[in-house]
Amino acid sequence: MLKTTRKMLSPRTFIDTLLSIPRSLFRPAPIGNNNAVKKSVIPSAGSDLPLPTDRFQFIRTIDRGQFGTVWEVQDILTGRHLAAKSVIAPSEPSHEKCPEVLQEQNIMQALRNPGHPNVISLHYVYPTDDGHYLVMDLGGPSLRSILQTEKPFSAPEVARLMRQLISGIAYMQRLSIQHYDITPDNLLWDGECLKICDFGRATVQRIRQEEVLFEYMPPETLSGGCSHNVDIWSAACVMVELLLGKKLVPRQQLNRSNSHTPLSRNDRNRMMLKQVKTAFRHIEHCAGTEAAQLFRNMTRPLKSRATPEAALAHPFLTATSPGPVAD
Repeated sequence: MLKTTRKMLSPRTFIDTLLSIPRSLFRPAPIGNNNAVKKSVIPSAGSDLPLPTDRFQFIRTIDRGQFGTVWEVQDILTGRHLAAKSVIAPSEPSHEKCPEVLQEQNIMQALRNPGHPNVISLHYVYPTDDGHYLVMDLGGPSLRSILQTEKPFSAPEVARLMRQLISGIAYMQRLSIQHYDITPDNLLWDGECLKICDFGRATVQRIRQEEVLFEYMPPETLSGGCSHNVDIWSAACVMVELLLGKKLVPRQQLNRSNSHTPLSRNDRNRMMLKQVKTAFRHIEHCAGTEAAQLFRNMTRPLKSRATPEAALAHPFLTATSPGPVAD
């Protein structure tokens, strides 16, 4: 945040200040037919986005969250459109006092090499006094926004999306990383390539993530345990929404009727098992037996739950052209 002052500079001081500014800051944007650049707006000093304006042209705000903002920017040197996400420490301004502020950056840096077409790639990191900015792939709109405006996907479309999603999960698991937040909100789809984004909750496998999204978590995690295969269960929850247009386990069903008191562990597990059986029947009816069997394999208890590799080999996914994936 820039501070203003009413004190007038002397002519000599003003000239010296101008001469001290790097010439690169006055570099004009490239001339071309890119309408996005013509419509772009450089944020004001109070916009909380101190990225170098000689390198990035700011297009629009994509999303605002609890700990930061995501912007669409254009790299002036390459012409490529990217996303810039602010990651702000929740309280302490020092990275040493708030190591959690670096968690998403560290996870994304680990995923860069060799990278995967279905996982958002990190390109640049710019540190600030109270956090940092991550510049990454832009991707398409989220599956959540698509589901809110369009009807559920067809079975072949879901097979294509699930193939790409599980391929990305398999890549993360090979690097011992769990996303812990696989939801339609964090899956970007441009009509061709699905990309997993938002690694703010991601962690190393077998390390419990304290903050979880209940509707997308398997029973063992909701019971306070660790799990090495959370993301596959979450992917099955996404599959239900894509095919049926509704959540597998709405959050309100995890509480007792007409109250905010959580169900007991046994009651919750019985309720979730009932929801899985109901979803199985509905998926079988609308997408076929193979789709229902894949869903069931992905929602089994932890010891018998399908691995990403086993899910990728399932006939429901192998029978359909998968789109951009890397095995």
